[in-house]
Amino acid sequence: MSVNLGMAGKANVVIVIFDALRARNLSTYGYSLETDPYVKRLSKEGLVFENFYATVDQTDPSITTIMSGRHPLTHGILRHGAEVTRKYLLVYKMTGTLLLSEILRREGYRTIAVDWIGRWHRRGYDVYGEPDKLAEHSSQPKLLLKYPKARRLLEEVLIHSPSILYPHLYGFFKRVGVFWGKNAPSYFNIALDLVRETVKEGKHFLLLIHLWDTHTPLNKIPRYFLEKFKPREKGETVEEMAKRIKNPLWRKAVLEYHLKGIKYVGEVEPRYNAAISYVDHYLKEFIEGLKELNIYDETYIVLTADHGDNLVRNGVFIGHGGLYQDVLKVPLIIVGPEVPRGVRVRHLAQHVDLLPTVLSLLGVKTNYSHDGLNLVELARGEVEPRESILAVSSTANRRYAIVKEDYKLVYSPTLEDAMDKYSGIWLNSVIELYNIKRDPYEKENLAPVEPAIVKELERELGRLVETYMRKRRLLITRKLSLRRGKT
Repeated sequence: MSVNLGMAGKANVVIVIFDALRARNLSTYGYSLETDPYVKRLSKEGLVFENFYATVDQTDPSITTIMSGRHPLTHGILRHGAEVTRKYLLVYKMTGTLLLSEILRREGYRTIAVDWIGRWHRRGYDVYGEPDKLAEHSSQPKLLLKYPKARRLLEEVLIHSPSILYPHLYGFFKRVGVFWGKNAPSYFNIALDLVRETVKEGKHFLLLIHLWDTHTPLNKIPRYFLEKFKPREKGETVEEMAKRIKNPLWRKAVLEYHLKGIKYVGEVEPRYNAAISYVDHYLKEFIEGLKELNIYDETYIVLTADHGDNLVRNGVFIGHGGLYQDVLKVPLIIVGPEVPRGVRVRHLAQHVDLLPTVLSLLGVKTNYSHDGLNLVELARGEVEPRESILAVSSTANRRYAIVKEDYKLVYSPTLEDAMDKYSGIWLNSVIELYNIKRDPYEKENLAPVEPAIVKELERELGRLVETYMRKRRLLITRKLSLRRGKT
């Protein structure tokens, strides 16, 4: 099928968010194993940002920032899941924060999201949901939707099938309608189907795909991919490791959820690598589908993650809380018609930059106030790069990280501010200073021996916090003024 939309000056945008994907496990970013051969090849067609940072360590505030172009301290969503109380939602509402979906819908784009987190993230979408909820919009086979137990059984057969059979079984299962779950093939298949229907209607689109496969528990990765990344050493058992976790709530979460089905600690990172290979494989299939529809050349592709993951740190699994590099440093690759090809950008960049970049690429003008830079202009040397970036923890009371040049400061005013609900599993010290160029895994806390650098970064951190907080206060004041003017 070949379709030319023929709408001059307009383009599509696809944003793929890989949940909990840290940059350092991608061969695109220099990893020694070929976890992402397709992404690596695709990246040569566009921009790769080598120092791209999340603003926060949990999904809800992070995706809010990605889609709004506002720092969590500006939009007000500073917690995740059930901890996002009415107080945070009220601040979010009062700041007048808009999502990319809301802006582009007003511009006539069809807005689509294959995602499950819902709530305020749904705003502005014509179509939103998980594959099984999107069945009415799809022409895919739906026979097994009525039989979820049978579908899940077939999914398990596919996961455990011998590698030699996997490609054949996958093709057959796709034809009979197995793929309606929370996995990469399901998400990419339904996404492509929704794109196909949109193209038939002659519309341009925003498509968000939020994938879960690289997030723990890593127990649904097909054997076909696991066999490519077998552990060199199994190490101690997960049960033995868990005995060193002091907090009972976190110990229970690790054993019953995060590492469920994994016997040895040495299996964790190989499984993570297999998950990356898994999503890379089906990303390729999806983009080949865009090419078959003859829309690839008028579509911007944005690949990133909401946050990374520590996995195992200092011999203990600690997941993706905290503000270490493995959590904050995430991939960003942008490919599309007006994007410079084969350029790697070393300047600091952050999630707040995505919305203004996408709007500029699409030629959409708005007076919406965001916190970001245009990354294409940054790559071309047309804007001044940032000197520093600020991240905030959503797991501690008040904890921040600032990155500037070779140094990173992780800071809380007090121990109580630094503490999380798991008794400090993401805490080394109240104040931590690292030379991330010389010590990329943040093993040596330099704060006690470099007080002058700590003071300098504290001042810069305070300035950035106050800048975002002042903007939040101004936005709320403006909203209240407008309300009073109407009464």
